[in-house]
Amino acid sequence: MKRRLALIALLGLGGCQYAQQRKPLEMHNYSKNIRKEMQKKSDFSEQEYNAALDRKYDSLFGKKKPVVSRYPDETLKQLFKMYDTLSFYTLESRYLAGLEGSFAELTTRGLEKTRCSKGSLKNTCVENMFSAYITQGDLLNAKKIQQAYPELLAGEQLPEVREPVEYAGKSGNLYKVSADGKYFDLVLVEITKRPVIVSIMSTGCHFSKRSLELILTDPELKRAFEENALIVLPLNSSLSFIPDLVRWNKENPKLPFLIYSNREDLRGGWERFDFTSLPQFYFLKDGKTVYHIGGWGPTEEDFKANLRKGIAHLEGQK
Repeated sequence: MKRRLALIALLGLGGCQYAQQRKPLEMHNYSKNIRKEMQKKSDFSEQEYNAALDRKYDSLFGKKKPVVSRYPDETLKQLFKMYDTLSFYTLESRYLAGLEGSFAELTTRGLEKTRCSKGSLKNTCVENMFSAYITQGDLLNAKKIQQAYPELLAGEQLPEVREPVEYAGKSGNLYKVSADGKYFDLVLVEITKRPVIVSIMSTGCHFSKRSLELILTDPELKRAFEENALIVLPLNSSLSFIPDLVRWNKENPKLPFLIYSNREDLRGGWERFDFTSLPQFYFLKDGKTVYHIGGWGPTEEDFKANLRKGIAHLEGQK
């Protein structure tokens, strides 16, 4: 009888352990699937998506972080992958903390230099952690990872950051890359006292590049953008764009790129803008959005016509 009870208890314990081990994969799959479903709706909202993730996470893990030391190696990697995804989409500090905790345990086991994603032929857990810090705008910790693993991250360009004390805590901070690409200088940007076109683009985005080409080749649009536009590139997992940014800023001094950081203390003043899909154009007057263009097209002429409508709103014509 005692042996039967012990066996039942052991089976129960094994079942609980299995249930715990499947949760990271369940959460990761949920984050992917629910995003696809929500993006089918015309009123897709990042805030609603993040809230759905929080509810699912709390239903699986409660308010306590998983005890990473109890996970076998492959499940630990899945947990790391789960936190990587959640951190990327939500930018929440608790998911970044979970990612850091998983990475620390991987390091303890000597697994941090292995691949953490089955579908990836290249990226190690170290490289994923580095990219996560870049996405979060935490360049200081990204630098620490790079110094700890130079053999894996030697090719990553990571500028030094210069931040004047007087800008701390103020709304509207962006970075400007130095002419040699070695520094990110924090600058304070004002978008409430004059008409502004906040153009969110990337040097690596095809539609962003096409947008810039059309703007520069149209005298009317070029003049309006040089006088009113603020071109903003969001940090996103890699800094490989720096050489392109340096080159563009040198060739187009009246229309330089600035850099938005997801770092929590630098998000102030930028909460209303969508940095997740490119390009985006916000036409602001007295600090309020009077016209918005999300994306490209459907044709070049339609796109230019939309830009002219936005400019007309800034000039008081509708």
